[in-house]
Amino acid sequence: MFKVFVYKNQYQDSVRLMSISREATKLDGVSKCLALLGTVSNKDVVARMGLKDPAVDAATASDLMVCVEADSEAAVKAAVEAVQAKLKQKAGGAKAEESKPATLEEGADRLNDANFCMISLPGPMAKLDCISAIERGLNVMLFSDNITIEDEVELKKKAIEKDLLFMGPDCGTAIVAGVPLALANVVRRGDIGIVA
Repeated sequence: MFKVFVYKNQYQDSVRLMSISREATKLDGVSKCLALLGTVSNKDVVARMGLKDPAVDAATASDLMVCVEADSEAAVKAAVEAVQAKLKQKAGGAKAEESKPATLEEGADRLNDANFCMISLPGPMAKLDCISAIERGLNVMLFSDNITIEDEVELKKKAIEKDLLFMGPDCGTAIVAGVPLALANVVRRGDIGIVA
């Protein structure tokens, strides 16, 4: 059986959602569990899995879709509960009393010696944060997809003008100074590594 649940205005970081999806898929009786945003490309993924649902069609890029393929209602319920429990946990082990910066600018102000940022927002929303990051002198890893070619060219030109590194869009794997960002592959240490 295949079920989908859509939670309105529940935007989450896509890297975190991938990790949560992997964990929920390991549950007994669950063939696949995908927690993803209602972007056009993610809706295509759901359609390729054979699920046609008006709730998916109506989902927006800020809505969370949880799609579960399982052998029973109990397994579906367990997967959804596992996703919800993980989403309630603080990301990265943050302490409850820590307030999270609401904007890139607030985050950069708190870490005023930072020179790098990773942006993971729905494509149409990512451009403004990329511009802000570049204007602040930050190198950028843009995990987001659905960026137009014109916007990509514009962002990369702005980064070049400031002598900054701009990776992406759809940059899913990177290791900078030995530190894995988002996803990472095992590669030999060196100045430049390429993963194909």
